[in-house]
Amino acid sequence: MHCKKTIAAIISLLLLFPVAANAGTFEDGVFAYEHKDYVTAAKMFRLVARRGDSHAQFNLGLMYDLGLGVNRDYKEAVKWYRFSADQGYTKSQLHLGLMYAYGKGVFRDYSRAHMWFSNAASFSQDYAEQSRYNLEKKMSRVDIGKAQKMRWRCRTSNYKNC
Repeated sequence: MHCKKTIAAIISLLLLFPVAANAGTFEDGVFAYEHKDYVTAAKMFRLVARRGDSHAQFNLGLMYDLGLGVNRDYKEAVKWYRFSADQGYTKSQLHLGLMYAYGKGVFRDYSRAHMWFSNAASFSQDYAEQSRYNLEKKMSRVDIGKAQKMRWRCRTSNYKNC
């Protein structure tokens, strides 16, 4: 009987170990980033991003966007920005807008860029509002209308149909 209790205790500790090992990895990522250890920062952010943390997803997207600690990969940046943006994280929405406006990692799509800028601007992202305004100068009224419909569908679906 004593052996079964010992085995149960060991199994319990092993199940808890991964949680304890990953505790604080976002903060570790920030610390590494601030100390220009970008490889470690990317590893730490990836651990937390895979668990759905929108801040870590944004940071990882930014690292792929800039090529810090990872090979520059715009498609991978878009992927992580989208995960974060789908949770309503405005910085990711702004960066997704930029990716669509410049065709980085995606096909250039002014309507989709406008939609993401509009989503970010509605939550006090001044740069997003200015970016949307500048983009409208390049767009037709039809394209702006399309972007507004896309934004409505995106917002009413809680960012699931963007």
